[in-house]
Amino acid sequence: MCGNGVDGTNGTSVTMTPEPPGANCPAGGERLQSGSSPAAYVCNGVAGVDGANGADGANGTDGQALLSHRKYPAPRVQAGGVAISVGSNAPTYVCSGPKGTTGTDGTNGQSVTMTLEPAGFNCTNGGQKLQVGAGPATYVCNGVAGGNGTNGTNGPTASWAKCVRDSCHIRGRMQRWRRRARRRIRHAHVRMQRSSRESWPERDDDPGPTGRPMPQCAVRCSKSAQPLRRMCATR
Repeated sequence: MCGNGVDGTNGTSVTMTPEPPGANCPAGGERLQSGSSPAAYVCNGVAGVDGANGADGANGTDGQALLSHRKYPAPRVQAGGVAISVGSNAPTYVCSGPKGTTGTDGTNGQSVTMTLEPAGFNCTNGGQKLQVGAGPATYVCNGVAGGNGTNGTNGPTASWAKCVRDSCHIRGRMQRWRRRARRRIRHAHVRMQRSSRESWPERDDDPGPTGRPMPQCAVRCSKSAQPLRRMCATR
């Protein structure tokens, strides 16, 4: 009689993981690991050269125009929408949804009270305090004062000769103004004397052409115009 043979050793499982392109597989592949044995690789083939372009295919038939227009509520479209037609085919409808129910009213808003906020803990340089109802206050603070700008350059110093020249120019203008004023006063005095001799008699007690005594000079003189005061002295 023949006896049973000796049992063989247990086999080991094979782990397969993707292998990126590199030294083991130029185009990538799979790495096979069986226990502690050296790994084996199943590599992808290298991409071949592109083949020649094929012949152009026949032209397709012309497409049909796409028409769309707004569809107002009607028996077919209850809430309105858009009708889309392709050529002579039956239209397709993109319908609007039904009108939603009215939402609940929101709560009433609260007024904002704005008061002046002095400089202190809330605003270092002061500002405005905004208060909405009983909620916490918020603050709009003033900015920090900027630094002083740089001083401008000093202007040119006027010389003593220029001051004397300017003073003489002003004095000359004042003297010319005074001479013109005196000439006007003398001319006015002459005109008034001529007018007085032509309009009134020589004597104060003569009633004159209107039957009234001749009045004093009708011009009220200013206290600051001494030559005019002398001119207006009554006879």
